[in-house]
Amino acid sequence: MATPMKFDSIEPCIDSLISTVGSRIVMGIPLGVGKPNPFVNALYRRVKETPALHLKIFTPLTCTTARCHRTSKCMNFLRTGEYLNNGGAQQHYIYSNYTHVARDMLLNGINVLA
Repeated sequence: MATPMKFDSIEPCIDSLISTVGSRIVMGIPLGVGKPNPFVNALYRRVKETPALHLKIFTPLTCTTARCHRTSKCMNFLRTGEYLNNGGAQQHYIYSNYTHVARDMLLNGINVLA
C-alpha cells in the first residue's frame, strides 16, 4: 500500500489525483459530516476547464434534496418518490439501501472516495 500523501493546497492534490486515476474520475462522497466541499468544487472547476477530463459524482443516502446545477452527471441516492415529476432526476437516480451502497458504487466504477 502506498504511503498517504499530504498537500498544503488543493491544486497539487487534484494534479496528483488526475495522474493517479486518469481522465475518467468517478467520485463517491460518503454520508457523514465533514464533506470536502472545497476539494470537490475545485475538482469540478478543473474538469469544467479541461474538456479531456470526465467527472461523475455519487453522493450518499440522504434525507435531504440534492441540487445539481452542473453540466457533469450528478447521481444521488435519494428517498423513494422524492422526484415523481422530475424526469432528469429520475433518469440519473440510483436506489440503494445502506447495505448496498458500497457495492453499487463499485459497480458504477468508483475510483475516488472523498
